[in-house]
Amino acid sequence: MNITVPTVLNGRLRRTILSIKNKGGVGGSHLTIATATLLRMSANGAFTTVLVDLDGSTGTTISKMGERDADGIIKEEQSLENGVPAIDLFDPDQRGQLLRLTQIEDRFLILDGPAASLNTFRA
Repeated sequence: MNITVPTVLNGRLRRTILSIKNKGGVGGSHLTIATATLLRMSANGAFTTVLVDLDGSTGTTISKMGERDADGIIKEEQSLENGVPAIDLFDPDQRGQLLRLTQIEDRFLILDGPAASLNTFRA
């Protein structure tokens, strides 16, 4: 994963961090969660950090960081500021949702890819 120091031009911050890996179980999602947590805590309202789980609704990221209801159940609808929207990277119908997320101004967009997602992008 390559993380750069954010820059602000004309009051607009846009950075995308893509975490893709060739193998599961190597701590990639946990590193992504730690990065998002650090950015969310240090923003002080200056920008939004959007964390997206590209493994659909079953990924580590949403299970650890997803917003929950009063009973502790993960909410189906996740907010961009505090939740973890889930998109299934392998479902062509869901991939279009990523384009909508790239339009958010003043934000970091952190995408946590599923295991073997690196192989998907090589083709």
